Amino acid sequence: MTTITQLPGNLDIRYLKRHDISVDMDFNISLVGYTFVAKVNANVIVTPTVTNIDLSTGKINFAIPKASIIDVIPNQEFAWYLDGVVGDITLPLLAGVYCVSEK
Repeated sequence: MTTITQLPGNLDIRYLKRHDISVDMDFNISLVGYTFVAKVNANVIVTPTVTNIDLSTGKINFAIPKASIIDVIPNQEFAWYLDGVVGDITLPLLAGVYCVSEK
């Protein structure tokens, strides 16, 4: 039996703590039937919002409002990830470093 491992694409997120972040993402494949799980494993749990734009063409929006990161320690690197879930299968899509800065 062959085993296939899917590794997530690397995307580091660094921005100023006083700002919201909102990024439209285009995976250029159909994401119909997918649900999404995203999390930042910081000193407090930060759960980004994932909004479907057009799943048939692979477009979603990934957002973290500044109100949800009030207690995140600035200038410290944390891990984050975005997974796609289809039925009982979880596919890692993106992952990387998450860091907010005071300046």
